[in-house]
Parts: sequence; structure tokens; C-alpha cells
Amino acid sequence: MNGATDGAEHVHDLVIAGGCLGVGCDADLVVFDASSIEDRATYLEPYLEALGVDHVVVGGSPVIRNGQFGDARPGLR
Repeated sequence: MNGATDGAEHVHDLVIAGGCLGVGCDADLVVFDASSIEDRATYLEPYLEALGVDHVVVGGSPVIRNGQFGDARPGLR
């Protein structure tokens, strides 16, 4: 995380960090509930999904919507 998770006043920080929020932009975004986010992955089970992640957008394509993975995998080649 880059510290820009606690309010709209930090949108400028996101833009400076390389993302672009707006129509026609392709920023990578993660929307999560700070009170319930939990990394469940362990050394023995590295692929357990995190809890509390509501939405993930990679390169402008939604990867997770409402906590559920879709078919898009824009970060994979």
C-alpha cells in the first residue's frame, strides 16, 4: 500500500505514483475494507485468497468484483 487509502485527499498521491484515475485511464486499483482485510496465505498454503478485498482493477480491467474473481487476468502473460 502506498498510504493513499484513507480518503479522497490522497488521490493526488495516487496520480503521482503512476496511476491515472479517470475516463480512458488504466490505473491498477484495489478497494478494500480496512476493518476486515486479512491475508490468509501461509507458507504451506500460499494461494489462499485474502479476505476483505471488494474490488480489484488491473490495467483498467476488473479482476475482482464484489469480492468474487471474474475471468479477466490482464496481469498474466
